[in-house]
Amino acid sequence: PWRLPGDLRHFQAVTTQPPETGGTNAVIMGRKTWDSIPDRFRPLPGRINVVLTRHPERTLWPDGVLTATSLADAAALLAQPTRAVGHVFVIGGGQVYEQALREKFVNRVVYTEVANLPADSKFDAFFPPLPDAEWQAQPWQTSTTATNKENGNAPETGAWHTDGPSGITYRFLEYTRKVASVTVQPPTDGNAEERQYLDLCRHILDHGVRRGDRTGTGTLSQFGTQMRFSLRDGTLPLLTTKRVFWRGVAEELLWFVA
Repeated sequence: PWRLPGDLRHFQAVTTQPPETGGTNAVIMGRKTWDSIPDRFRPLPGRINVVLTRHPERTLWPDGVLTATSLADAAALLAQPTRAVGHVFVIGGGQVYEQALREKFVNRVVYTEVANLPADSKFDAFFPPLPDAEWQAQPWQTSTTATNKENGNAPETGAWHTDGPSGITYRFLEYTRKVASVTVQPPTDGNAEERQYLDLCRHILDHGVRRGDRTGTGTLSQFGTQMRFSLRDGTLPLLTTKRVFWRGVAEELLWFVA
């Protein structure tokens, strides 16, 4: 129920700035969010627009706009080798936000906190909660985004900004998903190495971040975990190797870190 030009500039800057590795960012949105964007501003320029809809055939879409029936479908489209995709952003609406968080489709939230609203403000949509046990909040860090230039100067990072016409104050935060540590339970069968591997597989299935892939099946990934093996008593873990061409290794690595 408010209009904050500084917030809109922040949104545009964040969603259009590609990663250092290059590529074009993508924005995924629900059909209602697409319809809420004025005709002259859509598709959002400088970004790959993906609209989630159950009936894409009922609409004549502008050139370059992609349609998908689900988040997983959208991720598969963007993961195709022919697309040079940078960062992927989910930009609404409420149901899409809720699904993306529930299915661990995202591990970072760019958040605008708003205060000093009029007493008669009414709301009909709400962003899902971000529990402290799962998310870590910090001020948004950037040196390039000019969001609201009070007195001709760009605001400080993480500071509260005031919208002159309305008096509404706001600030930009970034939430990152906490990475849970893997706790290895003492084995009951004496095979600690095998149990460690199975525990890690279970942890990835329960807490892995869901990503699309080129096959459309999707992947679950977890960074920062590890397994440790003892080489004492003449034992050595069973290792498997596979000869893979170097370009394929590099492409897979870049895809995972993108």
